[in-house]
Amino acid sequence: MTVWQPLYLPKLHYFARLARSDVFVIFDDAEFTRSSRQHRTEIDFQNSKWLTIPVKRSDDTMRINEAPLDMSQGWISKHTGTLRAKYGGGATDMLGEYYDRLDDDSHLSDITVPLLKRLLEAFDIDIEIYHSSALDVPYEKGEPSEYNARLTDHFDCDTYFCGANAYKAYLREEPFEARDLDIRIQDWNCPWPDGNVIALDALFGDDDHRQYIE
Repeated sequence: MTVWQPLYLPKLHYFARLARSDVFVIFDDAEFTRSSRQHRTEIDFQNSKWLTIPVKRSDDTMRINEAPLDMSQGWISKHTGTLRAKYGGGATDMLGEYYDRLDDDSHLSDITVPLLKRLLEAFDIDIEIYHSSALDVPYEKGEPSEYNARLTDHFDCDTYFCGANAYKAYLREEPFEARDLDIRIQDWNCPWPDGNVIALDALFGDDDHRQYIE
């Protein structure tokens, strides 16, 4: 299984890991971080380098599913216009309805999670999906390894699948060893010619897009 925060239009490695997992817990009540990709994606098109979803300022401990969208900045038209210009009408036909659902009461997870699920379908990834916010599995700030081990055990999985950066940065093996759980680290070389780009590049750049996450 893997546990991952919902990111905005993630890169290919995100889907490559999910394609190799059986259970996916969307960590939708993780703490919101403005410097992260939770609300932005890197895109190489004309003068655009980033597409960022504006989030209203709130307290420093708000969760992703509590982060209120700032709908006053006209960001939807900018984002959908860029997606249409780069990828064609197919992109807005596929994703536009999810932007249309947003209103002044919407939160960050109201757009990132539905888009993520739609892209899982587009890449033909069959995986069990759960939301951390709906689970009765306690999380204590500063203990991500303990939490991920609890989640792995909660779903009766025997292996936790994580990224190399996360493993090096913070993952402790002890909580997994205590539960007789294995840890698997993602070891994947991106086959897309331009490297680990936003997954939409492969999705709309090649009819056989599934090969780029295998």
